Order: sequence, then structure tokens, then C-alpha cells
Amino acid sequence: MGLSQSAPISGRYPLTQLIEVKQPEMVKDYFGNLTAGDGVWRHVPVFGWAVVASTEDTSTHISRTVDTLNVYAPVDSFGNEMSQFRLPDGTIWQQDAHPQVYDNNPWMHPGLGVITAQKVEG
Repeated sequence: MGLSQSAPISGRYPLTQLIEVKQPEMVKDYFGNLTAGDGVWRHVPVFGWAVVASTEDTSTHISRTVDTLNVYAPVDSFGNEMSQFRLPDGTIWQQDAHPQVYDNNPWMHPGLGVITAQKVEG
């Protein structure tokens, strides 16, 4: 699923791909405290994404495969590290860290960051 020819641009990079993003919304609980509630899915244009090579985790004597998703997008596209991503194939991923920002140097300012996420199963 892509965007039209007039896709938004971040730096020199056209944001031609769409993914769905869900961020928790702050709601008041029964006692009046603010807590993270369930958010709603919204479409967000990104430069692209990739599922990077799986790693083998053997720390618990059980071999398992862990997939990591890299989303290439403007770093202000996602509010916090609690975001979830849904790709066009229906898989859901949970953001696992703050975005990696490469604008903090004197030589280049790409305008894009890398947001990593882990697959949500079950």
C-alpha cells in the first residue's frame, strides 16, 4: 500500500509507504489517576521498513527466534516508546526503544530516524 505522487517528504526522502500506528491514550481511572489506555490505529506515512535478521536467544536454554522490525521515518512521527505498528500483512510490532536519531552531527541531517520494534505474538 503506497501513497499518491504528492507524498510528503522528510529531508530528501519521500514518505511513500503507509503503516498503522497505535499509541496509548492517557485516560483517568476509577480513582482519578492518569493511566495509559488503549489507543486507536491511525495511518502514518514512512520512508520504509525492514525486518532485520533474526537472532537466536539461548540464555534460558531454549532456542528461539526473535525478529526485529526497523521503521525508517521522521523521528517525530511517533510520540513515545509505547507505540505499536501494524504492517500491511497484518503483523503487529511493539516499539522497544527510543528512536535512533542521526541528525546530531555537523556533517549531515537526514531527517529520518530508525525506530526498532519486536513482534507481538499471541
